[in-house]
Amino acid sequence: EKGGGPSTETTREWTSSDGKPYILFAARVPEGRHARHAGMVQAALEISHEQALLRDYRRKMGFTLLFGILISAGAGAWVARHGLRPLAQITETAQRITQDTLHERVRGARWPRELEKLARVFDGMLERLERSFDRLTQFSADLAHELRTPINNLMGEAEVALSRARTAEEYRQVIESSLEECGRLGRMIESLLFIARAEGDGAVIAPRPLDGRAEIEAVRDFYDAVGEESGIRMSCHGAAPVHADPMLFRRALSNLVSNALRHTPRGGSIEMSVQSRGQGTRVTVSDTGTGIPPEHLPRVFDRFYRSESDRARYPVGAGLGLAIVKSIMGLHGGTVGVESRPGSGTVVTLDFPPAS
Repeated sequence: EKGGGPSTETTREWTSSDGKPYILFAARVPEGRHARHAGMVQAALEISHEQALLRDYRRKMGFTLLFGILISAGAGAWVARHGLRPLAQITETAQRITQDTLHERVRGARWPRELEKLARVFDGMLERLERSFDRLTQFSADLAHELRTPINNLMGEAEVALSRARTAEEYRQVIESSLEECGRLGRMIESLLFIARAEGDGAVIAPRPLDGRAEIEAVRDFYDAVGEESGIRMSCHGAAPVHADPMLFRRALSNLVSNALRHTPRGGSIEMSVQSRGQGTRVTVSDTGTGIPPEHLPRVFDRFYRSESDRARYPVGAGLGLAIVKSIMGLHGGTVGVESRPGSGTVVTLDFPPAS
């Protein structure tokens, strides 16, 4: 075929009778400028060495892959076990915690960065639980102590009255005394229910703008007769609006004034003031009474807390007045503070936030 058309090439693998592999190559060379006649070119290349090299490479790759899988699995298991060890420690700590071991903490170990927040949150939860349990334990003990006195009084008076026949007047006196103790129990229960509702999640109040000066003057007028009888001067100062629930505001202020009257001797004074403070309002009740020792200041707002001297001087109290004040301020989103020195009087401040 003249003119030099394209050659035809064929390549394939072939194995000889003695098992040696070859690559066979065949090409048809057409007639053209370099060949006067058309022809066929054939060649064979033994590839035993190349195939052995490939088999060795595949074998090594297989061993390498298998070894890598085993190493990766072992390393993964070690990393997982090492990484989960802190969680196992947290689990062990949680299993050890009972009502007697709430002091247990998990922050003693060095945590991975990823688990530091979990450890802090867990310790924070334990601290809150410990504080709550301590308060509950103390509350139960105080409640039992406070309830025991009026109940013993009621039982004692009833036993004495029944020990022998008595006149109608004597029975009347026993009944009147029992009614006083029942009234004390009723007031205590009412106060406890109020605190429980105030500290509950569903507590709802209705704050509105109030004339602060008019409100403190109303409380002063209510206690003015008691103050005059006790020889205590009561006064009001300042003027500012207060955003608060009217009934709760007066109850908090009344508790403070009542408390001040009990601890202020004849000839002393009680001052109430209201003033703007930033965007909120500060209400202050100060007296010239006996004051509070420094060791008692941190606990004056705890339920049922009263010093031994206070219990001796005022046995009818229950130690719930200031706890109610704290609960009322919590409902308003405000704060309550106290400053006092023995023999120099006490100053209680109520900080109300602005209207939201």
